[in-house]
Amino acid sequence: MENERKKRKLTIKELSELKKTAKIFNLPFDQNRPDDELLIDLITAFTESSQQNVKDFYDNFVKIRRDIINETLKQPRELLRWLYENQGSQRFDASNRLFLVLVDTNSLEDSWKLKRDFTLLKSKIDEYLNTRSFKKDDLLLNWTFNNNQYQSYADVLFVLK
Repeated sequence: MENERKKRKLTIKELSELKKTAKIFNLPFDQNRPDDELLIDLITAFTESSQQNVKDFYDNFVKIRRDIINETLKQPRELLRWLYENQGSQRFDASNRLFLVLVDTNSLEDSWKLKRDFTLLKSKIDEYLNTRSFKKDDLLLNWTFNNNQYQSYADVLFVLK
């Protein structure tokens, strides 16, 4: 539940930016829609607009998202730390973990659908296990939760489509 709340905070930042900009560009949207549906509606409104300034804004919005993904691919330790530090209190666990992060680069909102692509997942997991050299010290992660320090061995496997 706590993890969902943190995820919503990130989505709310994007949603807030899109709502603010939609108002500036006079793009209509229903503010009474649930946030997850409104995010999709706004993205659709931006992608389908014929106004050049709207297209320019959305292209930059997508570029920023891609830059964040590319930076995370280069420096995954910060993501790993964030995942541990932002887990829910009720499900807290300091266990060693391998995180599987799914990213549909064409539509981030549809990334969750990749969990159904068993062929892609098997291929990427096999590739990871067959080519990854595991150095214990490289996997050690120091992190904080509720003002307590922890150490875990962690890695991430990114599956991009």
